Amino acid sequence: MRPFFLICLFVCGGMTDTYAQSFSAKDFKRLNWITGNWKMPVKNGVLYEQWHTLNDSTLQSKGFIVKNTGDTILLEAVQIKLRGKHLFYVPTVNGQNNNEPVTFVFTNNAGQSFTAENPGHDFPQKVYYQRKAGRAMYAVVSGDQKGKPKKEEFNFTKE
Repeated sequence: MRPFFLICLFVCGGMTDTYAQSFSAKDFKRLNWITGNWKMPVKNGVLYEQWHTLNDSTLQSKGFIVKNTGDTILLEAVQIKLRGKHLFYVPTVNGQNNNEPVTFVFTNNAGQSFTAENPGHDFPQKVYYQRKAGRAMYAVVSGDQKGKPKKEEFNFTKE
């Protein structure tokens, strides 16, 4: 077995028991608000997240930037998965973590917002999404990076 798999099995298994709550198919369906195309202007272009339903227990997205020059750069792919009674937020970020997925466990799903956590990850340790009024979505990744608190905020608009 690859060392990464063993680490993930150990860490993710422990996280599931310690941090996760129980969720149902009904809770998973409450996340459908995130599906669609979301965009946010940034200094060098436009940042996009495109979410769709993969099947009855998985949502999937790709995040990318379309630069002012017209170039498109894939940043990450994310899945939200219902497995058993647990929800997981699983990003694979281009150029990070050896391009391997990192598992965050849902600790809250309030219908119009959710939080997923992985206290063992270098950064971020927490991911939060919230549906706002109208066609807006707020997302934040936060935690400690090299011993210092850090937070990155994103304000998306649905296309």
